[in-house]
Amino acid sequence: MIYGTYGLVNLIKREIDKVRSLGEEAYLLQVKGEKDYAKIIEISRLYERKLKEQGYISYDEQISLAVDLLKTNSSVIKRYAERYKYIMVDEFQDSSNTEMKLIDMLSGKHENLMIVGDPDQNIYEWRGSDVKLLVDFDKYHIPTKTVILNQNYRSTPQILRSTCNATKA
Repeated sequence: MIYGTYGLVNLIKREIDKVRSLGEEAYLLQVKGEKDYAKIIEISRLYERKLKEQGYISYDEQISLAVDLLKTNSSVIKRYAERYKYIMVDEFQDSSNTEMKLIDMLSGKHENLMIVGDPDQNIYEWRGSDVKLLVDFDKYHIPTKTVILNQNYRSTPQILRSTCNATKA
């Protein structure tokens, strides 16, 4: 398969994110130990080492560290779960499993969670987002009330007509 430089970088980044999310052993089990994917583990270790040497953390690591802090420090989770009685997440279709853990931890006490998303607009799969979190939300968060907005409030009818005509051409 030919990816081009940008596509290959995104593929490797996506796989590194999976390693970070699942852990090395679970990742290798998921990809059934294929030789090419074992190389991803090496690249992931190098990436982690370079981040640490430079004193950097990635966006994903920021979320992971927050989850770890809340898991291991009951006073911190208590403080923030009390503080945030209502949580709203926009663009939820672009959330990752780690972000979902954080959201669940913060919203668990009051269970006042509102999400907004469109499964057709998922654009961050390369960063580990999982549109299934949106699609299956009501299965894991009971009770859930779903409100479907069929009217477009962002674009005028003229813009919508022009867009439809352009896509038909």
